This record gives sequence, structure tokens and C-alpha cells, in this order.
Amino acid sequence: MYGHVSPWLAILTGVFTFVYLNFDNIDGKQARKTKSSSPLGLLFDHGCDALNSTVIVTSLCTVLQAGNTEFSLIPFIMAIVPFYTATWEEYYINGLFLPAIHGASEGVVLVSLLFIFSGLVGQEFWTSATLYGNLPNNILLVYVLALASFYSAASNVVTVFMKKRDRFGHAVGNLSPLTFLVLTLTIVHFYSPARISETHTRYFLYFFGLHFAKLATHLQIAHVATEEFRGLRRTSIFLYIVFIAHTAASAILGGSIFPEDQLLFVLLGLSVLVYAHLVVNVVIQFTNVLNIRAFCLKTNGSLINFSQKNTAQNASPFSYELTESSKFAPPPP
Repeated sequence: MYGHVSPWLAILTGVFTFVYLNFDNIDGKQARKTKSSSPLGLLFDHGCDALNSTVIVTSLCTVLQAGNTEFSLIPFIMAIVPFYTATWEEYYINGLFLPAIHGASEGVVLVSLLFIFSGLVGQEFWTSATLYGNLPNNILLVYVLALASFYSAASNVVTVFMKKRDRFGHAVGNLSPLTFLVLTLTIVHFYSPARISETHTRYFLYFFGLHFAKLATHLQIAHVATEEFRGLRRTSIFLYIVFIAHTAASAILGGSIFPEDQLLFVLLGLSVLVYAHLVVNVVIQFTNVLNIRAFCLKTNGSLINFSQKNTAQNASPFSYELTESSKFAPPPP
């Protein structure tokens, strides 16, 4: 991800990133004001954030001139790991307790300022070495943000350990879906004969970004429905294995068995369909159970009649009771 980005576009991207942050913080208050808050709204919120993580990362890496290298892949991993661990923490301790400075707000503000700064001073600043020895400024920034990302994720792990020691082993096991995703990305990046992650970096990240959004959505579904989280989904595992198997076989044979760019586009297309299938099914099931309509307020001002908070020890604060005739069907694979 490289090439000239017009200064006005970088500044405008920064402004709208800040607008997105404000709308992301306002929507919950607006929902409570109109008495329209619901578990489906929570899923919409987190689902859009999960998708937007990839969009913001790819845009920022282009402005920073990170190039089609691992320095565009590292920021993607830096974005999804703390996002997942924060959601994972919320699932286990039934609450989202963010520190005074965190990625969801201050991190997005920083990204917004980076866009605006790049538009004002020019992209050349990031490819020059003016801050620390001979290290380019964009690479230095990646290292600094990587440390912040590690600290954020580690804090989530420590919090779960301190508050749920009896279930910590189980919790660690539910980090495996994210580990599998990052491992697949790493294997394909380093061993792809056609260097697909460098020739089609943006599409490569879109593929993994969709599967991360799907994974984060399933984790949120388990949270709001107080269900057991099953992160290793068949469809994602199948597509990962196809990607890894083709990469391994091509590396052993010394050449691609199937054109890797075409394989990537096929896998990306299937990922779009899989994610769309999940979204449609979640909307249909939640609207049926809650007796609501998506993007529509009831005229009587009372959208949802929640039961009293579930008294079970591990119940989610967003939980609600379902009648026998309206239980959730198992989430799509």
C-alpha cells in the first residue's frame, strides 16, 4: 500500500474518522433515549467496528507509505488483537471496562490526527528518518503502536485472569480462533511462492478482515445470548485450510498449483457470502425473538420489553429470556 495520496483526501479521511468516532459513541445514548436499545443494536455497533478496523488500517498504511510489506500486515494484527481480547474480556466478566486511555476512543483520535497531520506535512515525512536514527518514521510509528497494542491485549488477559481464575484455562482456549487466523496470515505471507500478500495486499487483508469481523460477531452473539462461544467455525477453518494447503503444496512443488491471485479472489468472494449469510441470519433471528424491526422504531416509544436481568451468576447484562417457542437457532457456521 503505497503511492501518492492527495493532501485533501488525507485530511478529509481524518475528519470523517473523527466523525465516525463520535457517532460510534453517540448511538448508544440515542438508543437509550428513544428506548430502542437492544442486543441487536449492540451487535450492529460491534460488527461495524470490527469491519471498520480493516478499512481504517488499510487506509492508514497507505497514507503512511507502509508499502506492500509486513509493515502493512503488522498494523492489521495490532488492530484486531486488542479488539478481540477486549470483546473476549467482556464475554467472560460480563462488562466492558476500558482504561482512561484506550484504542476504542483515544486510539481512533490518534489515527484521525495522523491522517490530518499527513495531509498537512506531506507523506514524505513518513518515509524520511528524522525522529530516531536511520529508522524511517513510519516504521518507528509501527513499532510504538505495536507496543501499545500489546499492552492493551495483555491488560485484557490479566483482567480475565484476576476475575475469572476458575475459568481462565477455558478462556485461554477461546483465544485459539484468533491465533489460527493470525497463524494462517503469517504462513501465507512468508511461504506464498507468488508473494500474494505483497502483490495483492489490500485484498489479502480484506479476506482476513472479513473473517475477523465474523469471529468478533460470533463472540458478541455468545455474549448477548449467554451462549457457549464456539469460535472455530467450519467455514472459516475450511477457507484457512485451503489457503494454507495451497501455499504449502506450491512451496514444496516450487510453483503455484493454481494462480494465487485467482485463488485469493475466489476465497474473498466466498468470505463475503459467508459473512453476509451470518449477518442476514442474525438480523432475522434477533428481530423475530425480540419482536422488533431492524432500523425501525415502534411508534409507541417502547421498542423492547426486556425481562428482568438474568439472575444466573454468569449472565450477561444484556441478556433476556426466550420463550420455548422463540429460542435462537444455532448460529450459521
